[in-house]
Amino acid sequence: VSLAMYPFLQVNKFVFEGHEAFTELAQAFFHYVAWHSAGKEVVADLQGFEDEDGDIFIVDPAVIRPKPVSLGSLASTLLRDGTSQDQHETQTPEQRRFDAWHPKCSQLCKAFDPTRRSVNCRRHCGLSMPSCGVGSG
Repeated sequence: VSLAMYPFLQVNKFVFEGHEAFTELAQAFFHYVAWHSAGKEVVADLQGFEDEDGDIFIVDPAVIRPKPVSLGSLASTLLRDGTSQDQHETQTPEQRRFDAWHPKCSQLCKAFDPTRRSVNCRRHCGLSMPSCGVGSG
């Protein structure tokens, strides 16, 4: 990591809401942070500039962590009646965010996450789950 003046006149969003143009290096970095932290952290608002050599300069990223477990959240988990919910309702906000912001894996994802099966396959990304979606199932 190096700190320097931002020399560009433009800032592009790489990972923000999931609708940005796919930038492989930025997406792989996003996936790596989630993978390395076992889904406990994600980098958000990845923005900056990609130069003519393919180098990405990132400015002002944010790290998102889940709220600490509270007594209230533990109690509500224990008091659930066990009725089935659809997958969207059973995913954590972190899982939904990962799936929305990381639309597909690239070959770079496979470099740090060798259990990935193919570029377009979203299963077994090194986390103990059936998809890249940080715990989604």
